[in-house]
Amino acid sequence: MYISSLTSLDLLSNKEQARSTSRHGEPGPWMDQATAGKEVEVEAAKQRDICEQRLNEVKQDMAEARKQWHEEQRELQADCQEVELGIKESHENVRRLREEKNEMQK
Repeated sequence: MYISSLTSLDLLSNKEQARSTSRHGEPGPWMDQATAGKEVEVEAAKQRDICEQRLNEVKQDMAEARKQWHEEQRELQADCQEVELGIKESHENVRRLREEKNEMQK
């Protein structure tokens, strides 16, 4: 009685599924090699696309990091130049003050 309630389409679908895969989801003995090869190619293409996308993201991140590093380098160089100028001015002020002190002592 139960069998009669199944349609022929259900039976055909179950039969095709049984032919195409084994219990572990691997290609079954009836699956032709071309179909299995095509599935491998499709999966490989998907994985390649994912890898290429991730590589592009990493390259973009590296370019951004490099740009930021150069910007920080320029800022640090500008800060160093300011400090060096301040040191020169301080040395000049010390020299000038010593000269004034020496003249006052004369």
